[in-house]
Amino acid sequence: MDGLTAFFVYPIVIGIIIFLLSMLFREKRIILPLITCMLSLLFIMASFLFASGWEGLDLLFIGICILVASLLNILL
Repeated sequence: MDGLTAFFVYPIVIGIIIFLLSMLFREKRIILPLITCMLSLLFIMASFLFASGWEGLDLLFIGICILVASLLNILL
């Protein structure tokens, strides 16, 4: 899977998982996307501060994918 396709597929899959898990908590449906948004920001900060080279790039990619998926779940 090339990079551009992976950038669109991973957030969709992660977004579906976050949406299905947040449906379990119907009263507080916004909590899980907010938690995953905060975790993704931690991944992004860790990619700059603690990791270097390809490991940092991997953490940044995962963090951005989770951030996009959680933001889409917040907006929807």
